[in-house]
Order: sequence, then structure tokens, then C-alpha cells
Amino acid sequence: MKKVLAASLVAGVVITLVTGFINTTPSGLLGATWYGWPFAWRIVPVVLNPVANYDIPKLVADIVVWFVVALVILIIIQKFRK
Repeated sequence: MKKVLAASLVAGVVITLVTGFINTTPSGLLGATWYGWPFAWRIVPVVLNPVANYDIPKLVADIVVWFVVALVILIIIQKFRK
């Protein structure tokens, strides 16, 4: 079970970091580009020299969401292998 939890945590972090490259800006929003899914945790303003802002609570929430998703998938896979 420890291996499943560790693999789920790694998968949650990796998936969260990958979603940091997915543009999730709501249509009609001007001035910034949002990244991250399901929560936008990386916000890049549309200016001459953009500097990304990171919303740490949303980043942690994203990791938790993807950890739970990966954990459920790995548990289901483990049950079907037996």
C-alpha cells in the first residue's frame, strides 16, 4: 500500500506541474493568462515583461485532487490484477 500511496503522490505532483502549461483563461478575461487545471494556480500578466504569480493554496489543492484521482485509479488497477 505504501508503494501505491507514493506512486499516487508522484503522479499527483507530475500531473499538476504538467497542467501548469495548460491555458485555462476564462473567455473574455483580459490582462492575464491563467494556467493549471482544475484550479488556476499560475497567473501570468499580459505585459511587456511578464512575471508569473503562483497561488500556493490552489497549487496544493491541485496536487491533492490529482493525488486522489491517481490513488483511485491505481487501487482499481491493483484490484483487477488479483
